[in-house]
Amino acid sequence: MSRLIALHDADAEHFGRLNKFPNYALMKISAWHKQQGDEVVWFSPIEAQFYDLVYSSKIFDFVPENPYLPENTIKGGTVKEADLDSIAFELRADSDMCQAVVKNYDLFKIKGGKVTSDRVQRNLKKRAEISEARKSAAEARWNSSEAPRNASGE
Repeated sequence: MSRLIALHDADAEHFGRLNKFPNYALMKISAWHKQQGDEVVWFSPIEAQFYDLVYSSKIFDFVPENPYLPENTIKGGTVKEADLDSIAFELRADSDMCQAVVKNYDLFKIKGGKVTSDRVQRNLKKRAEISEARKSAAEARWNSSEAPRNASGE
């Protein structure tokens, strides 16, 4: 029997059009469910009651939770140090190489058992600051007491 499966990408929802990276985990989940004959759609709060199963993926801890996700949503995201061997297996890569990439090249840091990237965190913080500055500037323009002008300055 075909089921209705919903996918929720918390990072894409948070960053909007700024998110340029496809969510590999959700793509894998989608492919597997489609092979099982299930229908896979993007999550919509309006249709939440109709889903047989919802998967939500969130990589960054600072991305807020979606309050409309059903209680039985399967949530995943952050890479844990303990999962590196499993990731290597899934990628058909050497486990030692995967560990070395994370630990030896200063590309990632391990904090509290989670694999993080300071560069990615800095870039995301900068992006959020720019977005907030633009939002404030737009609000200031909209709330300005000046009368709107046309192209001729009248």
